[in-house]
Amino acid sequence: MSKKGKKAGKKNQKDSTEGQIDFAIVKKFNNLKLTVPMKEEDYAKTIEDLDQLKDALVYWGKIIQRLSKIKYIRSARKISSDEHYISEAEKEEKYIEQEKAKYSSDDTSGHELNAEKLKIA
Repeated sequence: MSKKGKKAGKKNQKDSTEGQIDFAIVKKFNNLKLTVPMKEEDYAKTIEDLDQLKDALVYWGKIIQRLSKIKYIRSARKISSDEHYISEAEKEEKYIEQEKAKYSSDDTSGHELNAEKLKIA
């Protein structure tokens, strides 16, 4: 058996998988509720959708951090009675209420993020 045949076989395998659909990738896109780019024209829209989803996930992560901060301030014995930390918790609660009001209303003028992507996040 010669080495030459093995190299040609590997090269042919790469060429034959080029037009096939990878169902694992399709499943990942479906889990994110995004369309799979099947044509070259679809790539730009998919990249834009992924960027919007990334922004929504970062935003949602910051909201969760703020909620955790409030919970920690309220539950910690030493800092729950300190005026500075109480005012910080109130400030965070006001911010979260403003954001809830902004994204729960039908008016989309104040939205920096895509509301659909925020629901996915």
